[in-house]
Amino acid sequence: MERGATLVESLSKVHSSGLPFAAPKSTLRPKESVLVRDVLQMLQGFSSTWFYWDANEQRFCVKKGMHVSHLSQSSLNCILYRFMHAATCLQRVEAFVKQVETASCSGILKSHTNAPPTLQAFANAVSARLKCLRKSTLDKELESAGTAAGTTVTLLSLVDSLSRGRISVTTS
Repeated sequence: MERGATLVESLSKVHSSGLPFAAPKSTLRPKESVLVRDVLQMLQGFSSTWFYWDANEQRFCVKKGMHVSHLSQSSLNCILYRFMHAATCLQRVEAFVKQVETASCSGILKSHTNAPPTLQAFANAVSARLKCLRKSTLDKELESAGTAAGTTVTLLSLVDSLSRGRISVTTS
């Protein structure tokens, strides 16, 4: 085993010796900090290096072939698909709010008149909450970018902080 090589890299070398295309490309192995940044950008509704919005499927997707050295492929996929599902839901909610705001809800309202006041009020409340969630995600991204204090935001810590509601959501 080479010094500094991960277990996955060492095993990959053993099983891929003599097979030039068996080893994973290093360009498909991002640092975890890059993945955290890209996940947070996706949760804000943006495509990034590793995640993109598929307009046909109306969902976020991950670029094929990505792997990290310290997580199995199934563990990585499990974590990422949870984030992609959440980001997709947020994106669809934002699309609904925009439809109500422009009162051209092609599939929801049959006429091109203004949306009913109750629907407008609901859309405004949802929009305000969505802005708060996205602001909190932006704050978390800024926190992860400024890791000078020696702490690192990982995918697992991000799952934990989001699932426990530790991202502060304040209304202003």
